[in-house]
Amino acid sequence: MEPERQGSQLFETGIFRNEKTAWISLAVYTTLLYSTLTLTYDLYKATFDWLGKSTISQGIYAIASLIALALLIFMWLRLPRTPSTYATVGIIGLLIYYAMSIEDIPANRIHFFQYCPLAILGMEALRFRVLDRNVYLWTFLLVSLIGVGDEFLQGLLPDRHFDTKDVVLNSLAGLLALAFVGFAVREENYPWGKRGG
Repeated sequence: MEPERQGSQLFETGIFRNEKTAWISLAVYTTLLYSTLTLTYDLYKATFDWLGKSTISQGIYAIASLIALALLIFMWLRLPRTPSTYATVGIIGLLIYYAMSIEDIPANRIHFFQYCPLAILGMEALRFRVLDRNVYLWTFLLVSLIGVGDEFLQGLLPDRHFDTKDVVLNSLAGLLALAFVGFAVREENYPWGKRGG
């Protein structure tokens, strides 16, 4: 029996220590993502009817702001303080804000909260096999494929439909998560950063 592989040439460390756990985590997350299509939508509709579009939009922006603050604290405490790191995070933040602001359906803004973690889990699973920077491309393709599957399933549900715009949002969320890892965190600091204090 071969010993379990402990990382790759590009990412020496990761969130998961072995490939099997990484793939199981990705499968469980994807299953949860797909299984909440009806429940999450019904909950959103009930909340929307109760609170209104403005309150829902503000709530989503508040959650996004808290996540952004957490990422800034992580960056300050754990990553090298370089102009390129700050520039990357700033550009990613502006792109997320722009994508969320042009989306007129508040529920679709939640895609960023769903597909950013999916991209990290996908990269974790693939990093054991794809030993170079192609891991970013394959992860992006995997996230995009899962996003198409998400929309396909929605198209099969009553009162829902396949939306190409949502496929783009899903893919963009994954792409921005990968850009954060590749340009802000960088492989040598992945996953938790190395610079303390």
